[in-house]
Order: sequence, then structure tokens, then C-alpha cells
Amino acid sequence: MNQLVKQLKNRSGITLIALIVSVIILMILASISIGALKDNGIIGSAKKAKLEYEDAQERDRTLLNSLLEEENRITCQLKVNTDIQSFNATLGDFTIVLEYVVEKDGIVCGNDVIEIPITDVGEKTTNIEISVPKEAVVKVKEVYHSPNYDLQAGSETEKTIREEENKLECSFTYVYNGKLIESSQK
Repeated sequence: MNQLVKQLKNRSGITLIALIVSVIILMILASISIGALKDNGIIGSAKKAKLEYEDAQERDRTLLNSLLEEENRITCQLKVNTDIQSFNATLGDFTIVLEYVVEKDGIVCGNDVIEIPITDVGEKTTNIEISVPKEAVVKVKEVYHSPNYDLQAGSETEKTIREEENKLECSFTYVYNGKLIESSQK
């Protein structure tokens, strides 16, 4: 019997205590993982975020569709006046590029660029007809002009368009600045 006890003591392996401790640790880890995955944990948060995203997407889609419906739109006359007070013919023609942006309730629902070719000194009027939502805000700003000319007066023009006054007029005045920078717009 002494020999049997010696053999059992010399055996390598897991003791009953080590096995119980391992099982307890696994049970603790399993309970933490299951708690995190329940509806109030990670999965619940992901489901809630998905529902909020889908609701916001549907609200945006509804608003955009209402902005695009014809009965909610009016035709706006956009009149752009450019005045070239001095012109250097040796530099050649150039183009002024303006951009207009249409916003309604903070959502951009239209934009485009207007290219105005300049060939001589003087005033030039460009009329554009655009379709905008009622009560929209239309902003017009200069995007590019020849580096040989300075924008003397005028800046971003902003106006709320209402049905009774569906016109927007903006003016930009340019003067040759005396610099002989080669124009890339010829």
C-alpha cells in the first residue's frame, strides 16, 4: 500500500483543487460575457444605434422628397452683374467662376457653377433661371477670377427666396491690379 501511495504522489496531473479553481474562473468569465451580450449590453446598444440611424435616414429622405416636389418649388431669377473697371487686353480674356448654393433647413438641395467669360472692360449681366424650394436660402460666391484682377467690391451674397420676391441680384466689381501675371484662362 505504501507503494501505491508513493505512485499516486509522484504522478503528474491536475489536482482536484486546480480543477475546481479553473471551473470557477471559467464560470466567472462566462457570466461576464453573457451579461455584456444581453439586450442592455453591446448587442442592445448596437440595435438601438441601428434604429436611430434608420429613423434619421427616413426623416432625411422624407425632407429631401418634399424639397424636390414641384408644388414646393418656385422659379428664381438669378441676376449676376459683373463690372470690369479696367482691362489689360494684352493678357487676353479670362473667366470669372461663381458658385450658387441652395439650402433649405440646413440641407444643401442644389448647387451649380456659373462661368462668365470676360472679354472687355464694362458691365455684363448674366441672367440664370433656377428652381428652388420655397423659403430656401440661395448663396452666391465667387470661386475664381484671374490673378491679374482684384475683386473690388462684392462678397458672398445670401438671400432667402420667397414666392412674392423670387429674384436674387448680386454684383461683383473687378479692377486690373497692374500685375503682369500670365493668365491661365485664355
